[in-house]
Amino acid sequence: MNTFVAVLVDGDNISGKYAEEILSIAAQYGVLQVVRVYCDVRRNGEWHDAMGYRMQHAGIGKNAADLLLAVDAMELSLANGIGCFVIATSDGDFSHVATRLRERRGKVIGIGEAKAPMGFRGCCSDFVEIGVRTRQVVPEVSSFASVLDKRIHAVISEHSKNGGGGAFAISGYRCIGVTGCASARIRRVGGDICVRGRRYMTLTPEVRMR
Repeated sequence: MNTFVAVLVDGDNISGKYAEEILSIAAQYGVLQVVRVYCDVRRNGEWHDAMGYRMQHAGIGKNAADLLLAVDAMELSLANGIGCFVIATSDGDFSHVATRLRERRGKVIGIGEAKAPMGFRGCCSDFVEIGVRTRQVVPEVSSFASVLDKRIHAVISEHSKNGGGGAFAISGYRCIGVTGCASARIRRVGGDICVRGRRYMTLTPEVRMR
């Protein structure tokens, strides 16, 4: 049996830029039967472009949107057989509403930003945080380092066979004073190259083998 869901948004507290995300989250809990946003429609422009919402004009009084949302939530619980309520707000004042709805065996999903108080979160059956910044993935450099180390080893090996020494460059990395045989131990320490435990500075200017 399908669970009917009511989506009730505190439009004076939640930005309209989250409209699509809220609906996506709510749809995971059942069939969206009621979708409303409560605000002063004369000045809250962000929600006018939100698709799929019925705008409820709450007027200009203090906490007008909160009061109308709370009244509608209880009315829906009593009359329409809504089994799940999605309340989108970061306002802790809705803790009482969430508690009452749960007492009537309703499931309450809170949706809000990081600033939503723990009191409201705890009164919900579940809480989903929106507005979480996407973490930038820093590309790993291990593959590049591995290739570079192999090339350094090859150059040192060739340089040693020819009895050479001094400075040489590899793809823009200049190793100063590196000499030794092909079996020399090579490893990277930070931005430097180590051969047999000795550290040699790497530079980035374009230089030629010499």
